[in-house]
Amino acid sequence: MSGFRKISFPLYVAAFLITTFIFGAGVYIGIVIEQEAAKSIYSSIEKSTQRIANTQLMFLLEDSPSFCSVYEEELEKVFDEADMLGKELEYLEKQKQVYDPELKNKYFALELRNYLMAKKVKDVCSGNFSLVLYFYSDNCTECKEQGGELTKARERSNGKLKVFSFDGSSKSSIVDALKKEHNISTYPTMLINEEYKLTGFRNAEQILEKAGG
Repeated sequence: MSGFRKISFPLYVAAFLITTFIFGAGVYIGIVIEQEAAKSIYSSIEKSTQRIANTQLMFLLEDSPSFCSVYEEELEKVFDEADMLGKELEYLEKQKQVYDPELKNKYFALELRNYLMAKKVKDVCSGNFSLVLYFYSDNCTECKEQGGELTKARERSNGKLKVFSFDGSSKSSIVDALKKEHNISTYPTMLINEEYKLTGFRNAEQILEKAGG
């Protein structure tokens, strides 16, 4: 019977415990990394919100076209920051399955502040750009494709198309207020310069046509 190997029970137990520990450590590290990523987004949203508040303060001090270059420069910085934050938030949700309603609501608040600030700059400085309120839903079959067409339209507009996105299926009071104000009930829906309301899928050319680009 010398051909059979003797099974070492303690060895298997040790191997099991080590494997379990490594797996648990990996899960823990993953959770910590995701939490740190969420904290980073929280911090970036606060910084962008403060930047908008500072620009609004400048408007209160001097609501004059002579300061338009300053307003527009600050606005572009916030546009870039909000765009990056949106991508990071989408990555957390789609790739890491990390859903943080409070974080998402803060992001929507930033988008709304950004939109209102952009409207002010457009009016005071006769800004040569168009504003798009985009309402989507995770349950909408056309919304992913619509997002791609909006990205194409933005790229073709050379920065003249500013898009502000809101998840209509979220339980955000901010989004609910916007939906009520603009009578939004289906997705995707786009509101361009608060003049043209486009419901259903539209390609980049159709979007740019209504945006004047």
